[in-house]
Amino acid sequence: MNDQNTQMLSRLKQLANTSAKQMQLLLVTFDLTRVQPGDSRYAQADATLKFSGTLFKPLKQTRFLLTSVDPKRIQASLEQRIGRQCGILVVPVQSVPVWRIYEAERRREWDKLVAAINRCGINIKGISNDYVSPP
Repeated sequence: MNDQNTQMLSRLKQLANTSAKQMQLLLVTFDLTRVQPGDSRYAQADATLKFSGTLFKPLKQTRFLLTSVDPKRIQASLEQRIGRQCGILVVPVQSVPVWRIYEAERRREWDKLVAAINRCGINIKGISNDYVSPP
């Protein structure tokens, strides 16, 4: 390969790296008001989050979203689907120092979350496949 081709290939790789959006892990939770059993807003919120990335629910009221979408856009999308009268929290996660996961179904979801984080190469301090955080 000649120098011109090598330079062009190098430039294409550089452009690909700068144009690709960086993946991040977001913690997402929301507080629905006037909830009744089978409230469809939970499914609507989950569908909204799945549209923006890969959704994980290792705990009942907590969602983790692996995405390249800005947290403010996630919040705005949730507000459109479940209403502005609900509390919404969207936080980028950089460390998970303490956790405990008991139910088998939730443990499988935790395993999927940790595997996805590792595949994407996101550096989340402290997280592991253990179901109880180290002392």
